[in-house]
Amino acid sequence: MRTTGLFLATAVIIALSSGCTQKWKDPEVAMLAREMDITAILLDPIIYDSAALVVKGMVWDVSTEKMTAGDVEVEYTIFKLADRDGNYVGVFSLGHLDVNEGDRLKVTGIYRRRMETAYYNFRNDIEAMLVEED
Repeated sequence: MRTTGLFLATAVIIALSSGCTQKWKDPEVAMLAREMDITAILLDPIIYDSAALVVKGMVWDVSTEKMTAGDVEVEYTIFKLADRDGNYVGVFSLGHLDVNEGDRLKVTGIYRRRMETAYYNFRNDIEAMLVEED
């Protein structure tokens, strides 16, 4: 009886601890995001407003700019990400991104149909959390 109890206790500990062995994910970029076509987003922007999305496309119209937040200058990068048909969404990312016209990228972030902040006005933009080569 004692062996059975010890066996069950060991099995429970192993089962509970197995959930703790997953690879750690940075909360700044770890999000449940749905991969979407740019066209689908533009056809129903209200549905996707504030949703975590993954989009793929080609970069064009890249610009790195600065905004002032109090006494601090903050650099940000904006560009358009277009699909094969030329449909595009804007991408906004804090900091300087090393992206060039024509790069194919996968962008994970929050889609903003329309949002105004003190420093930037979002209009069909993705607030990028992660930008990767595709």
